[in-house]
Amino acid sequence: MAKMIPIAALLGAAICFWAFGSHLIVQQSLNLSIVEKNLEQEFPKIQHADPFMVKTMIEENKGSAVLIDVRETDEFAVSRIPGAIRISPNADPESIASAVGDLSGKTLIFYCSVGYRSSKLASAAQPALKLQGASEILNLRGGVFAWHNAQLPLANDQTQTPFVHPYNERWGQYLKYKNLSRLTVEAENNSEK
Repeated sequence: MAKMIPIAALLGAAICFWAFGSHLIVQQSLNLSIVEKNLEQEFPKIQHADPFMVKTMIEENKGSAVLIDVRETDEFAVSRIPGAIRISPNADPESIASAVGDLSGKTLIFYCSVGYRSSKLASAAQPALKLQGASEILNLRGGVFAWHNAQLPLANDQTQTPFVHPYNERWGQYLKYKNLSRLTVEAENNSEK
């Protein structure tokens, strides 16, 4: 039986590899599907839905499916799933409810870059949000990276955009379309001119 590695260790290994490059003695081959599987095991109390399932839920449940972006403001400024509400990764259930409004019967779909921050927040907030009337709490499997890799639409403040924020260059390796990653809003705005 394969030994489970906590997602924090995998993420730490990824950051360590990026920071130290070839000086890392043991290189770990990571890909987004491994991160997704580990997150599902680390956060089993929430449902993890793939991008196409989320897209269908949004289209079929207009108004009752709410996207919650759990990334920092600079990430959100580059791109987001259209219609998403940005919430701090450190938000409490009251802040989430305040941003969403009436939770009665709503499905809350959390996402971040790859799913760690959103899984953590969704899992912690789920009991309180359900007590306030939310029907389901989901995490977007693979986060905005999986959404981007599936070539689903992203937007910024002005319009639709093909770009995504990879957090840093190392995280950009999880993207299929690395040429469409932008570390800053300025880089995105300059490339559209």
